[in-house]
Amino acid sequence: MRINIFFCINLRLLRMAKDPAFLFYTGDFSTGTQFFTDEQVGKYVRLLMAQHQLGHLEEKHMIHICKSHDKDIFSKFIKDESGLYYNERLENEIVKRKKYSESRSKNRTKKDFLETYDNHMENKDENINTNNKNNGKQFVNFKTQGEDLFAKRDKEHRSQVD
Repeated sequence: MRINIFFCINLRLLRMAKDPAFLFYTGDFSTGTQFFTDEQVGKYVRLLMAQHQLGHLEEKHMIHICKSHDKDIFSKFIKDESGLYYNERLENEIVKRKKYSESRSKNRTKKDFLETYDNHMENKDENINTNNKNNGKQFVNFKTQGEDLFAKRDKEHRSQVD
């Protein structure tokens, strides 16, 4: 099973270009942590979030979160050539998501804007409003994300207005 985990972040501190999410495979996580205590699971999740937001971690940051050297938790991380810790699976997921986003961005510059969106991340949170200035026709305002659905609805709306 796969879910997207979105972390609350202070956007003033984090550049908009930073991806606020990564794919989280619950089955793999559950299997890999089934003998962890609840406290260890919490520490492990915090370390994964720290790696996602900050990159590879210093040992002092690992100790700060874990409160001591926990061999079970530390076994989930690898040391890089600089002596920093990282979780290899998370690193791979971040790289895959970044490459996918870059490929989508490149495709949008090559093709018609409305043809480049993939429906896999459709946003169901939409507000439909009636605008009296448009002769009572409906239009859609989106809160965030869902560019593919927005493009589709925008195209439909434009064809109705014409």
